[in-house]
Amino acid sequence: MSRRFFLLVLSIALIVTVSIVPAPGAAATAPCTLETFAALDLPETTITLVESLPAGPNSSPVGNIALPICRVRGVITPAILFEVWMPTVDWNGKFQAVGNGGLAGSISFGDMRTALSRNYATASTDTGHSSNAAGDPWWTNAQQIKDYGYRSIHELTLKSKAIINAFYGADPERSYFNGCSTGGRQAFMEAQRYPEDYDGIIAGSPVYRVLQLRSRHVWTWQCNHVDPTGAHAIPVSKLRAIFNAVVAACDHLDGLVDGQVDDPRRCKFQPKSLLCTGADDPTCLTAPQVETLQCMYAGPPVNLATGERVYPGVPKTSELDQGQSIGDVPNPQYTTFFQNTVFEDLNYDFRTFTFDTDVEFTLNKEFDGETLEFIHNAANPDLTAFKRRGGKMIVWHGWSDPLPNPVDTIDYYNRIQTRSGHDRRHSDKTEDFVRLFLLPNVGHCGGAAPGGPNTLDLVTALEEWVEEGIAPEEIIASRITNGVVTRTRPICAYPDAAQYVGSGDIDDAANFVCQEPHDREHGR
Repeated sequence: MSRRFFLLVLSIALIVTVSIVPAPGAAATAPCTLETFAALDLPETTITLVESLPAGPNSSPVGNIALPICRVRGVITPAILFEVWMPTVDWNGKFQAVGNGGLAGSISFGDMRTALSRNYATASTDTGHSSNAAGDPWWTNAQQIKDYGYRSIHELTLKSKAIINAFYGADPERSYFNGCSTGGRQAFMEAQRYPEDYDGIIAGSPVYRVLQLRSRHVWTWQCNHVDPTGAHAIPVSKLRAIFNAVVAACDHLDGLVDGQVDDPRRCKFQPKSLLCTGADDPTCLTAPQVETLQCMYAGPPVNLATGERVYPGVPKTSELDQGQSIGDVPNPQYTTFFQNTVFEDLNYDFRTFTFDTDVEFTLNKEFDGETLEFIHNAANPDLTAFKRRGGKMIVWHGWSDPLPNPVDTIDYYNRIQTRSGHDRRHSDKTEDFVRLFLLPNVGHCGGAAPGGPNTLDLVTALEEWVEEGIAPEEIIASRITNGVVTRTRPICAYPDAAQYVGSGDIDDAANFVCQEPHDREHGR
């Protein structure tokens, strides 16, 4: 999925041996040369570039970096390109790997720069392919499909740790992973399948049921374009009016009119309230367009074969970002996968996609003995091994996300609780190692709709939890406009939500407390 990170990001690597870690600020102990890292003889790995780079501007793709680094570039068989950057001064003794967005295919250099600015050694990968063009061989190459699905981040972690040890003479003191969207799915995959890799994980806007989500994108497009006359299609020019109407109808539900809808699940906005009473114009919807918006909110029908809901519809307050899903042509970001990997037909007509049969076909299609569901989805709620080794995970999601619906993320969190057999009132509970934070009026990976926060430091929150045992009950988020902080608000650990105390500036986080919503509604 597309992404717009507004967080500082983390990543974590496995500490496989007990070692003495250099004090923060310690210099490297080995030369930054090809010989240093080639001597490791890493399995299935070729080191292709080693160079020392200064702080400040550097040529693309490295760009402007906060610290001087030893840059290591390599390839893991068959085609997983990766980079590791290690500060040559002021290293904090820790490692942070960063995830990918969308279909991947490139290293996340921007997120590596952010990690480096906090004195981390950092790493990223393209996940094993460099092109997402229709017809590219990787779409049907079993190993590359698996590398994108689950193998590449684990291999990146193992190789990066070895390279860091060779350079500094010690393993990282702590290892963290942070990703959003596809990176959020990668984060879930690490916690579920490779629980020893990281001490702490941040998973943002996780597309953990990515196959069902891609099916929902097809549904959204069909809502608009199955009608060949075009009468049902909602023009992008009307999305602002829809969003404004939703906020006007539901802003007050939390007891405070502040331009934010804190929980769109409670919003009973009806599309028919925008029905044009006269001529069609950008502020109203025609009768067919009302049907389309109802269709988008409802989402795909229950699968008749399994009795399960395919995927939730688009959430209310996500309308401003729905332009990417309702164009005349299905967005290739979400549909190239079906044309290439699933149906192997570049001329596939998405009007013919059926949700009773084609979703199941997609989930069960095999590549080299593994189904696409196993390869791509990260929906296993069993995090026992991750918890046992002391791992901590922060999951965050914007309520206005036009891509993965936060309702699906809440469902995953609830399934972790159900599986463990405990709730937050018991001593052994999910919130001891996983916490979920939901951000009002915030879109995919931090894209903020009007009124929503656009700055939130989850890295520090995770560091304090992992390193000092301070679990995050709330994290203060800010809205920054033209360089000025215009609002601060606590983002509370789910199921709590921010409640205004009844006096003071509503743009000051100090005037809010975290409570469960039912407490707020009943005045307790």
